[in-house]
Amino acid sequence: MLFEALLFLPMFVKHAWTAAFSPRGRYPAGVAAKAAALYEAAFYIWALTLGVFVPAVAAFAVIHLVGVPLYFGGYLARYSKYGKAYAVFEAAELIFLAALFLRLA
Repeated sequence: MLFEALLFLPMFVKHAWTAAFSPRGRYPAGVAAKAAALYEAAFYIWALTLGVFVPAVAAFAVIHLVGVPLYFGGYLARYSKYGKAYAVFEAAELIFLAALFLRLA
């Protein structure tokens, strides 16, 4: 359980930060954004192996795999006016992560 908790920790921190700050126009950028995109995609691929909430985890895996080239290409920075919508998505993902974590506990 400690291993899983350590894998979830960066996800909780990143999603709490973006849910709180993206409505104010602050987003992860540069190397941090790229590392987060790669980590999130890898996390959801790993989460598929847990066999819990598989359809939702698969959807998040696809969303994040598509997001990796968007982050690396700088395309998401052009849509900063959608900060509030992004914050809602991040908050919803944070709730999903909490449910997934509690299901494993």
